[in-house]
Amino acid sequence: MGDKEDIRDVLPEELRLEDNIPEELCYDIVEQARGNEHYSCVYRVAKWGKIEERAFLNTYGEIQEGYIPDDDGKYPKDNIGTYSTSVYTERKNCDKFINMLKKSVRLRKVYPFPVIIVGNTSNGLVQRTADRDVNYPDPTHVDWWLFSGKKGTVLSNFVLCE
Repeated sequence: MGDKEDIRDVLPEELRLEDNIPEELCYDIVEQARGNEHYSCVYRVAKWGKIEERAFLNTYGEIQEGYIPDDDGKYPKDNIGTYSTSVYTERKNCDKFINMLKKSVRLRKVYPFPVIIVGNTSNGLVQRTADRDVNYPDPTHVDWWLFSGKKGTVLSNFVLCE
């Protein structure tokens, strides 16, 4: 990336973002998330019905694993949000997402037992999406970019939501 050092070489190892995030976007993520505090209560849908590492894949990771289609219109590769793990500050958005999954015959087969999990963000960088994109329709959506190798650690910060 021109004259800049690779951000993965500049950051301490424990603060490196996941490897599937392009280097040039790592700079943007660090800049956008600078000074943002973690959230003590966030909600996420665990599509496979349990708290496991794949429940914390970022959107691009889900594309790489073949769980969601590679649709550049919906998930642009130059948008830092494509590389985040989505969480919400309110449960209602997760309830809506699960209802959508249950209505689709195809998705019901792929994700037969989705559940809502609740916990806190840690081991990464965060930004409320509406703070970056004033036209973003959901003020409760938070982009969470996990540090490399920390999915196993964040599991202990989440429980099934009742």
